[in-house]
Amino acid sequence: MPMEDEDTHERSAWRLRWLLLVVFALLYGASLPSTVQTLDTGEVVAAAWKLTVAHPPGYPLFVWLQHAFMKACPVGSVFFRAALGNALCALGTLAILLRVARSWLSVALIAAVGTTSLVWRYAVLPDVFGLHLFLSTALVAFAFARPFELRVFGAAIAFGLGAANHQSIVFLVPLLVVVALEEPSRPRAFMALALGAAITIALYASLLALDSTSLLAWSSLRGPSDVLDHFLRRSYGTFKLSGYETEADFGRILSAFARACGPFGVAALLVVCVGCAQNARSIKARALHPWWVTLACLVLYVAVFFPRMNSSSHVLHDGVRERFFLFPMVLLTALAVRVVVAPGRVPWASTALASTMALLSVVQAVTSDAYALRNDTVVEDYARNLLSIARSAGKPSLVIVETDTQLFASYYVKAVEPGYDDVVPVGVGNIFLIDRLEKMKRAWPRFTFDLKEIFEGDRRSIFRSFIAPNLDAFAVFSTVPVTNPSWRTTFYPLGRRIEVGAGVAIAGAPVVIRPPRFRAESVDYVETKELYADYAVQHLARGKALLSTGDPEGAKRAFLAGLERVPYCIPCLKNYCTLDEHRDERCGAPLSALQESEYHYLE
Repeated sequence: MPMEDEDTHERSAWRLRWLLLVVFALLYGASLPSTVQTLDTGEVVAAAWKLTVAHPPGYPLFVWLQHAFMKACPVGSVFFRAALGNALCALGTLAILLRVARSWLSVALIAAVGTTSLVWRYAVLPDVFGLHLFLSTALVAFAFARPFELRVFGAAIAFGLGAANHQSIVFLVPLLVVVALEEPSRPRAFMALALGAAITIALYASLLALDSTSLLAWSSLRGPSDVLDHFLRRSYGTFKLSGYETEADFGRILSAFARACGPFGVAALLVVCVGCAQNARSIKARALHPWWVTLACLVLYVAVFFPRMNSSSHVLHDGVRERFFLFPMVLLTALAVRVVVAPGRVPWASTALASTMALLSVVQAVTSDAYALRNDTVVEDYARNLLSIARSAGKPSLVIVETDTQLFASYYVKAVEPGYDDVVPVGVGNIFLIDRLEKMKRAWPRFTFDLKEIFEGDRRSIFRSFIAPNLDAFAVFSTVPVTNPSWRTTFYPLGRRIEVGAGVAIAGAPVVIRPPRFRAESVDYVETKELYADYAVQHLARGKALLSTGDPEGAKRAFLAGLERVPYCIPCLKNYCTLDEHRDERCGAPLSALQESEYHYLE
């Protein structure tokens, strides 16, 4: 049985839709974070707040809209306002899906997808994906709608705005083409497509109006060619997810996508398969064209984009990849909610599946790990403490960090709080961008680097190229776990300072350490737990230094102090147990259990 053009809901079903939307608003509102979180959130919020250029492709629509919303809604912290704006986009996505839903089962599927861990987290984490899903779903909804005069304009505008926010909307080009071809008036279709293209071009041109000279900006944009390079992500490698010279593990990515979808994905895929069987009887029906093309867009995304997820194999990058599962999850949902499952010989099947999805959504809502985001201060405390320690050096400071979270959270703190002008965080992954080096040179004329030495023969070394030439003029701090016998390394509560000299020293510095509240407690890697583990590094260093001077009791106290700060610090416990002659209760079975149940942070 083909999908019907008219909505099959009774009036009571409409009330259920909007009641469900209110429930989602309450759930998402209960988990809105007030402090900066992991991955790109710190950078894109800082870019929107300060109107600087974000990392490629720049996300101009997100930057302008979030800036306007954060200024117009002076409630809570800057990050809370950004999270609230993102949650409104997520609710808009769910509202569109509910509007195109065709059955009670459809509503239950939307309840299930909206409470999955991945969708929920990115409903409240202010990143470009919330707006991306809203515009993508709007385009799909216009395609599903009955033909009307402004349908092609709505689809083209949604696509034009979406292309200026997240480039993966390009996988919906076939759907836009179908809408344009179904438009009776060719001039109107061309006008709509031209308008969509003009919107994208105008928004990308607006990047030139942003501040690209700031050290918080990713790069300097001086003209159209720079904007085009930024749009094409040349600093990463065009058509690549990242700049890593690695191949994507398609099997691992597909498996991770299946885990992210969970039971909802199985149910939605089953409904879509039923829809394929039903719609195949009327495959040439014009009303079914958008549904089949949306299915083709989903398959195209999985087949083309998944193999291009070439980020590092480190477990940290599983979180980088999982954000790109949101788009196919929403497409799968849009397809499933447009299917009216024919009862056939098993009239109870649809009801049973709807009931199962409703129960699943309740369980997911009760057990969600997203609630912890509301009070999770680990990332912001980390960034503020690191910057404060570097600022206490009394002269301009370079802070070399490893991960995007460390770097972008520092950007956010610098953007919203005064007093860190002479502290510049740099990431090991982007310090070699020539534009960034030139901006640092303009800000600090004494900053020294030799482009020929760096790039000729691919001899890039952050320590040889940047630390050694700048030790006299700058205070150099690093979270990278590298020491050099030719330099003096001083361990602070966070990070270590590298100076001219030799040896290891332990220094004090005031830091704020609130009890951590992690998003999840599991054997899997959790980035915030790795950040918090850094607070034990100084205790580890102190213990090893005392041990080298012949003070095992002092070393044991230092290792225990590290364990008191970070209970899952396996190196602290192993070192302590090596020294403890009596093998107290912390050793033996507890140590084995910790090694088996925890990811080995700091190892």
